[in-house]
Amino acid sequence: MQTSKPSILVTGGVGYIGSHTVVLLQQKGFDVVVADNLSNSNPAILQRIAQISGARPRFYKIDLCDKQAVQQLFEKEKSIVATIHFAALKAVGESVENPLLYYKNNVGSLMTLLEVQHEFGVKNLVFSSSCTVYGEPDQLPVTESSPIKPPLSPYGNTKQIGEEIIRDLSESSELQCIALRYFNPVGAHHSALIGELPNGTPNNLVPYITQTAIGKQAFLKVFGNDYNTTDGTCVRDYIHVEDVAEAHVSALNRLLEKQNEKAFEFYNIGTGRGYTVMEAILAFEAASGQKLAYKIQARRPGDIEKVFADTSLSNEVLKWKAKRDMHDMMSSAWAWEKSLSETPLPMNTKKILITGGAGFIGSHVVRRFVKNYPDYQIFNLDKLTYAGNLMNLKDIEESANYRFIKGDIVDEEFILELFEEHQFDGVVHLAAESHVDRSISNPTEFIKTNVLGTVNLLNAARKIWHNNMEGKRFYHISTDEVYGSLGETGFFTETTAYDPRSPYSSSKASSDHLVRAYFHTYHMPVVVSNCSNNYGSFHFPEKLIPLAINNIKHSRPIPVYGKGDNIRDWLFVEDHASAIDLIFHKGRTGETYNIGGANEWKNIDLINKLCEIMDEKLGREQGTSAKLITFVKDRAGHDQRYAIDFSKLNQELGWSPSLQFEEGLSRTVDWYLNNEEWLNAVTSGDYAHYYEAQYEKR
Repeated sequence: MQTSKPSILVTGGVGYIGSHTVVLLQQKGFDVVVADNLSNSNPAILQRIAQISGARPRFYKIDLCDKQAVQQLFEKEKSIVATIHFAALKAVGESVENPLLYYKNNVGSLMTLLEVQHEFGVKNLVFSSSCTVYGEPDQLPVTESSPIKPPLSPYGNTKQIGEEIIRDLSESSELQCIALRYFNPVGAHHSALIGELPNGTPNNLVPYITQTAIGKQAFLKVFGNDYNTTDGTCVRDYIHVEDVAEAHVSALNRLLEKQNEKAFEFYNIGTGRGYTVMEAILAFEAASGQKLAYKIQARRPGDIEKVFADTSLSNEVLKWKAKRDMHDMMSSAWAWEKSLSETPLPMNTKKILITGGAGFIGSHVVRRFVKNYPDYQIFNLDKLTYAGNLMNLKDIEESANYRFIKGDIVDEEFILELFEEHQFDGVVHLAAESHVDRSISNPTEFIKTNVLGTVNLLNAARKIWHNNMEGKRFYHISTDEVYGSLGETGFFTETTAYDPRSPYSSSKASSDHLVRAYFHTYHMPVVVSNCSNNYGSFHFPEKLIPLAINNIKHSRPIPVYGKGDNIRDWLFVEDHASAIDLIFHKGRTGETYNIGGANEWKNIDLINKLCEIMDEKLGREQGTSAKLITFVKDRAGHDQRYAIDFSKLNQELGWSPSLQFEEGLSRTVDWYLNNEEWLNAVTSGDYAHYYEAQYEKR
């Protein structure tokens, strides 16, 4: 977008320091463009920025590691004359645990930005650096001439590497850069409309303090009390975030006014005074009137004992000085925390697409995700064929984090548009034609839905996620029928060779192979599970258990294929949903997990047990329902025995079935007997014709 005045690009401008800087820039009349991938920020902050400054900055949700996206931004925003680069991961502890993530993100995004800035002739950069580049200092206070020592964390090293890259580039190009090595930003905007928004348990001291005071945390963890300081806790130079924002604007003005004497300059940004952690706690208690509960913990890896700044150079050269004291920092942080408690920000939700969510298993998965993850936005995509029924989800259809979309996964254009519109973070793929008898009658429909539909979803996810697979997941749910048939002994494991015997199982086998191929070929973050036969509530009565329950209730014949000696492993559907939840969140990428019930029953034994339960619950004489059993001609390709070994899932993720089969079967019967309206609704119309064709004419 071409504007009449120069624009300033702020990367990470929806984040903590970035948002405060954007507010100040706009208040001073700058035209601001914001780029942020929202991985550690909340898009609602953009409206808060507008509320404070009177204008909403132009916003681009992009990952700075994506060079093409950054190029497109600069192509649209031709008036950019300078960048203030905040975008980075910044938690010391997390960087120790996951250093490669920090190098990839912090160094990779900087290199992309520098390449594109050079390509588009943007020469000015304010780089948000850190005091961590000094490592453990030899003497205090730290000055700009203090030696650069090995950082104690990967986070600090990414900032040090970033400065070295900028220094080298500034010597061989027209790049003009000022790096600000700020110390510990705390506090919030004086309006209490923006402040620090940690994801989960805070890594930084002050939000941990305020969350403890408000009751979000049970107690404050103080890491170490055996340092060589006045009270044994670490010393830091805490600085108000609004002072940090003012320092960035001062550095920007120095570049724009061409007052910098060197192509690469760097300055310390702090108050010049160090406070121990215990002193910070006492300052908060004085400012807020709240008494804090805290516990001393072991030292945290990567923490420096003491560090505070000499800011005389930035005071003199940048004409900048911190104005706010510790009381201002703590009182503003507390006002922000109370504001969040009174008026919570909308959560930066993950968007999860569940396909086939109106079906039997799918409805249980949708319900579980909607209820257990209120911070997720759950999209239920279902074609609503004979087996899809929105009555299955009446109890959650008004939930704020749930949305139903009617559509067909075979429609390639529709699926791509859906992904482009909603930018899903994860897919739980259950949509499938699943009845063996139907696949024998019409195999083409099974190939279309189960194979082509899966490919359409994979292609759409791959296109949307492309170079940003971090945090994404494509979970494909399959069946044990892909393994073929077992003899009298043995179990299906994740390494059992595929041997599908019906058009249904062949179509599922094909889709399984395609999902794994996308993992190996395109590095898609996939996971696959294969389950045994499910039973439970909301099961469409074409399948054995609900069909038998319905027929027994109405004293109709119970059709049993062949001699009834085929053996199946039965899994309670709610146990299956819990396994899907666990695998989606904690399963290893690229892996396959078998999910079984450890309940092997011959079909005829199962039906006899069901007859006993139904006779008892209906007040009939025992043996009455068993007289309804009618043996019918066996179906083509009828596998003899299925049995799942789920030890991998148990050993890796700790999952096992929660119910014994008899208890699960009794609960299932109760549900069908108590939900006659649901059962009557689904056994009318097309189902009746199908039932007649499949069973009454055999």
